[in-house]
Amino acid sequence: MLTSLLGIRLMLLTGKTVPLPAPYDAVLALTRVSVRNDTDLPGDGFEMTFTLTKESAGEYNLVRAKTFEPFNRVVIAVILGVTPEVLIDGVVTRVSLQPGTEPGTATMTVQGRDNTQMLDLEERLASYPNQPDFVIFSQIIGQYAQYGLIPSPTPTTDVPLIINRIPRQRETDLAFIRRMAERNGYVFYTEPLPFGTSLAYFGPENRVGLPQPPLTTNMGSFDNLKSISVSNVG
Repeated sequence: MLTSLLGIRLMLLTGKTVPLPAPYDAVLALTRVSVRNDTDLPGDGFEMTFTLTKESAGEYNLVRAKTFEPFNRVVIAVILGVTPEVLIDGVVTRVSLQPGTEPGTATMTVQGRDNTQMLDLEERLASYPNQPDFVIFSQIIGQYAQYGLIPSPTPTTDVPLIINRIPRQRETDLAFIRRMAERNGYVFYTEPLPFGTSLAYFGPENRVGLPQPPLTTNMGSFDNLKSISVSNVG
């Protein structure tokens, strides 16, 4: 009921480490937003397009403001009625400027990935004697608390003793976590939560969930689809 009355609204948060409501000029200039949820590589991502205006000094307003510098945090959410639903919590990875040939046609495109991007920047050499994989996972994720990551590991059964085996890392934190997940039959992903935090899940694949409403069209206010196509190939 409230969704039909209040509609669907977009929420955009940005910041160096703590995401806050985006400046009014940025929200006003936003013309397009797309969010990709993909379990395959490269993973979740986003793209935003802004219309640029020049200030009296001849600079583009959003470029001078440096709101969307690389590795700045970006949270994109929608508000359904009064309930916020976070679509992605990520960081800026690329900013492209298209000056345009006519006044008012300049645009800026901001692209980014979810916050696991920060785990994939640098290869590291490390060893973890006498530590099971879920403890190693929590230790690694704890180093990225400034990006709102909260570790949620499922305990692993193997506890390597130093006299038998020492877990060693020779890759990025993201690649190492994925390797640990694979050898335990686990999955790793981040799930955005409200207030600029994300759950970093390390455990068995979870397919348990609440039943979703049926896909509905041509039912007036009960519609939850814009269009649908069904085919049957014999």
